[in-house]
Amino acid sequence: MDKNNLTTLPRNLMKCPQLESLDLGMNQLTRLDLSSLRNTKGLIQLDVYGNRITTVLASSPIKLDALRSLRIDNNDLVQVNFTGCDFPTIQEISLTENKLTNVPPNVFKQFPSAVVNLARNSIPCDKLVTFKNQLTERKLQVAFPRTVQKCQIRETKVELNNETVVCCNI
Repeated sequence: MDKNNLTTLPRNLMKCPQLESLDLGMNQLTRLDLSSLRNTKGLIQLDVYGNRITTVLASSPIKLDALRSLRIDNNDLVQVNFTGCDFPTIQEISLTENKLTNVPPNVFKQFPSAVVNLARNSIPCDKLVTFKNQLTERKLQVAFPRTVQKCQIRETKVELNNETVVCCNI
């Protein structure tokens, strides 16, 4: 269903409990209400790259036992709220190339097995310091950790250990 100029999620998704993969990339979506996927119980992968999504939320509680991968890359995301989402098998949440300025609240408490990729967002280093453990374990990815002590001009750093730093844009 990619490249169809969709502005909302199709209503007939409610009739697709066996759907395993849903690619809604390169459409015109501006908001993603995960609750609308409630009846896609077999959904393993959701990809909504390259839309205009600014907000992700669940307007009512949703549980997707099979969901392993959620990719919302290359959008205009400024807010992500996973409150009400229960994805017990999620392994990957990719939010690269958006306009986020914070790590989504409680994302690691809610989804302890997930790797969260926030590369190419506008999250300042001071907001990443509290996530040193997740950065070290590569559960949170914002850039490739470097084994250098100096970052480039216009970058600052979060020191992970004596040998490794994550450099962030200022």
